[in-house]
Formats: sequence, structure tokens, C-alpha cells
Amino acid sequence: SWVAQGFAELGVSSLCASPIHDRDGLLVGALLAHTFEPHTWPENEQMLIGTVTGMLCVVSEETELTLLTEIRDLLQAQSTGTAAAADHTEDKPDTEK
Repeated sequence: SWVAQGFAELGVSSLCASPIHDRDGLLVGALLAHTFEPHTWPENEQMLIGTVTGMLCVVSEETELTLLTEIRDLLQAQSTGTAAAADHTEDKPDTEK
């Protein structure tokens, strides 16, 4: 299939792929497992890969929400004139504070 194109040149003999979607159903990535020996993916291995993919979807969503919250907070701080300068002064050596 088109999914496996290019893997044969790397010596991949079997491939199991599971899509990673965001909360809106948009494909944002994929989890790929492969072997260099012929392998039939039994149901328990497919379920494991599906479970890990589900966890990655949750982590991806949580990370997106965290980033969106941080961006919102920064924009609010900038709009009120209280830029996050205080956060940056902590990174400077004592001689620059």
C-alpha cells in the first residue's frame, strides 16, 4: 500500500500504523511500529498500538490546550500593559536585575 512506500528500502518487513487525531477528528500524526523480519500483527499487539495512540491523542489535546492558555495569558498581559517582563528577569544573572 502507499503507506508502506519507502519502508522496504530501509529494510522494514512489516508495518502497523495507527492514526492520531485531534479532538475535531483532524489527522495530526500517526504511530508506526515496524519489524525487520516478516511479522503478522496479532490482535493484542494491534490493541496495544491503538491504546498508545489513544494516549497520544489525549496528550496532544492537553498540550494544545496548555499552549493555547499560555498564549491567551501572554496576549492578555500585553494588552493590559503588564508584559511578562518579570518572568524574564528571573532568567538573568543577579548583575543584570
